[in-house]
Amino acid sequence: MSRNATASWSGYSHQGKVALLIALRKINTLHANGGNLNDYILECENHEDASIKYHANILEAHQVKAKNGSTTIGAYTDALLLFTDGNQKFLHTTCEVTNWNTLTAAQNPNGVVRYSYQNGVLHCPLISITGYIDQEIAILLRNENHPQTENVPFRDIAMWDFLSRLDDRIRYEHAFKDQANYDISFSLEDVKQIILAPVAPAAARLVAIRQRLYQTFELFISDLDEGNIPITPQHEEAVTNALKKIYNLNDEKFQQFLRNINPHTSGGVRVETQILTDNFFVTDTFYSTFLGVLIKVTGAEYNLDDKCIPSYFRADSYLLTAISSQPERIKFFARKILDNQDVDFSAYEKDFLVTQHYSGTLSSHTSPIIRGDEDNRFMKMKDMKFINVQDAVLKLNEQP
Repeated sequence: MSRNATASWSGYSHQGKVALLIALRKINTLHANGGNLNDYILECENHEDASIKYHANILEAHQVKAKNGSTTIGAYTDALLLFTDGNQKFLHTTCEVTNWNTLTAAQNPNGVVRYSYQNGVLHCPLISITGYIDQEIAILLRNENHPQTENVPFRDIAMWDFLSRLDDRIRYEHAFKDQANYDISFSLEDVKQIILAPVAPAAARLVAIRQRLYQTFELFISDLDEGNIPITPQHEEAVTNALKKIYNLNDEKFQQFLRNINPHTSGGVRVETQILTDNFFVTDTFYSTFLGVLIKVTGAEYNLDDKCIPSYFRADSYLLTAISSQPERIKFFARKILDNQDVDFSAYEKDFLVTQHYSGTLSSHTSPIIRGDEDNRFMKMKDMKFINVQDAVLKLNEQP
């Protein structure tokens, strides 16, 4: 199966995580051995995928190859020939290379070695890299006697805060410069301070949710690799691109998207006040409901509109949600949706809300408990209809 967009996004994200890992390990080594972190630079997409420099001297050059299923050296020999600079040259792979010991000097003229993640482990699957990063962040915090050393959510946020800054810088450089002029670099002191410093509460929560969105994408990849999802390469690419577009929304639009897919829990709730973020994102319900529809619908075109409302259109609009609550809670959540002042479905007042279990009009589930409706919100949304995932998929895949 072709994996163009899927491999591109997973490899791009994995590359950033590898860059953070090697930076953290260098920081922790320098703490033990001494050294000024301002003299050392983490550089991305210039000398290989990532490198560690001491002033202008390249100490380590790293290439990252996220090729799931590529277990023999033939998949990597071209990359080995491309290394040019670096006192030490490392290749990172996401799966074990079974015949590395057959590599010849002609195939590896630059003396590249596989990167060691821990004793005897020379590869790192996509889903494992964050564990290694977390270990290094914990060491860094412990070295600094940081009060949040044992706080796993803090370490999570610190990791994703750096990765989001790296992602912003990469996208800027790609948009405005030629590759020869990219400047995607951080001093190791900068990296350290990002890990140590608190971030704004709302930004921290959104960083954590983006992490969970990406982890959902990794689950999708895992299911693809295990053959659990029948899907064409073209549709796989469309699903990947849809998730990537959501991931790349700016914070304001990303937060509105989260409200739109969770209209039953997000009303009046401020992201920055939440210790947990389940009102905005739950991995299981997002996968089974929202992503489940993206995967299964091939007969209609998915759209994310200017208000960050995701939908399909087939005679009527079908608004995607992540609502997976049990049927007995339908009256409670129907009212919550009508009371939600933070979403605007007015352009879809006669259309469908796709949920895991619910069906019927919102008004049929709320009329017994309707009280005042001063802003006429109920009248605007009363004809919207719930439809469950199974029925929505059937309707959207019907032949015209």
